[in-house]
Order: sequence, then structure tokens, then C-alpha cells
Amino acid sequence: MADRSVATVRHMIEERLLYLLVWARLTQRFTVTAVPYRRPAEGSAIVDFRCEECDAELMLEVKSAVLLRKVQRRRLWTAVVAFGAGVAAGVAAVLAESAGLVLPLSTAAGKWTLAAIVLCPVVGAFAAYGWWHESGVELHAVEQDVAQDRAGPHTLMDPAVGFAERWHRSR
Repeated sequence: MADRSVATVRHMIEERLLYLLVWARLTQRFTVTAVPYRRPAEGSAIVDFRCEECDAELMLEVKSAVLLRKVQRRRLWTAVVAFGAGVAAGVAAVLAESAGLVLPLSTAAGKWTLAAIVLCPVVGAFAAYGWWHESGVELHAVEQDVAQDRAGPHTLMDPAVGFAERWHRSR
């Protein structure tokens, strides 16, 4: 894992959605700010910077490689266990049905089996998405609305490396 890297933060300038009967087109215009950072040896570090478009004060929270792997491992195991529990519940229901046992929904076993079959893949999908997209870099606004933990029109682009370097070399 790279010790030094560049995060790309975009500032949304305009977003338009065009509907034409059964077709829709989303057009987004934004500017980007490249933020170089260094991953700390342990824990997490804060990198302060200003948006080049609106001069808003923003910060990146950068997790260490050890902490990042710990978070990724936890999300991966959650996904594996959730998918496994859903498959096990489905197999158990099929085996019970083929053996002539009835699992009516009026019983607790029937309700738990149905809940596991339906909800475990959903939980597993969310955990797998979080595992796949976890980069160890989070964007926060310094002066943020108390009701929302958002950075206004700013978002962290994924993947963090590559686009910002090409963008700033071409300017």
C-alpha cells in the first residue's frame, strides 16, 4: 500500500437531469482539487486543505494501513458470514421441504428462516460494497451543518489516485 498518495476532491458546479420518455441523461460538471497526503504509521491523521473553486475549508481523515486492513477485514467477514447464513437458511428450508417437514410462517422457525433468506443477502451486499470501496480516506467539512455530516457540494472521487495527477499535469 502506497505511503504517499493523492486524493481527488470534486466540487459540483452543475447537475442536470434530462428526461425523454423512457430515457434519462444525467450531466454533471465539476472542478477537481488534488490533495496529496501521507498515510500515518498508526491510527488516523487529518489533512486540512481548501477547495480551489469556492475556498471552503475541508479536511481529509486518512487511516493508517493497519487500521484500513482491520476495517476491510471486518467488512469482508461480515459479508461472508451474512451470505453464508442466507445460503444455509435457504438450504435448510429446501431440505426441510424435501423431507416433508412444513415450516409455516406462523411459527418462530418459519419467520426466522424467511428473515434469514431475505435479509442476509442484503446485509452481505452492503458489507461487500463497503469492503470493496473502503480506501481509508474520508472527506469532512470543517464548518459543517450540525444536522448533516456533509461537505456541501464536495465529494471524494474514487479511485483516489490517477485522475488527479493526470488532470493537474494537463492544466
